[in-house]
Amino acid sequence: MSLHLAHRVFCILPVVFVALGKDDVGAGALTEYARERLARYKIPKRFEFCELPKTSTGKIQKNVLRDRAHELKESPEAEAALAAVSPAVPPR
Repeated sequence: MSLHLAHRVFCILPVVFVALGKDDVGAGALTEYARERLARYKIPKRFEFCELPKTSTGKIQKNVLRDRAHELKESPEAEAALAAVSPAVPPR
């Protein structure tokens, strides 16, 4: 499941929530896979490996994932990761 976070320079940054399974792959392998198939700006900067929240009928609860993405955005680790991909913006 892919969502986007607001970013002060790029407007949005893709974040991917990955369901854990039998054949687990790492973030590096997923980044390489995306790099071969997507435009550079579409490559996710963050992968979250977790159990996807579902309704009783089996549909993915996107609103729960959006809330989780916003919580991740506000964490200190996320700020450091997003700062690493931001270009230097000259002061006005």
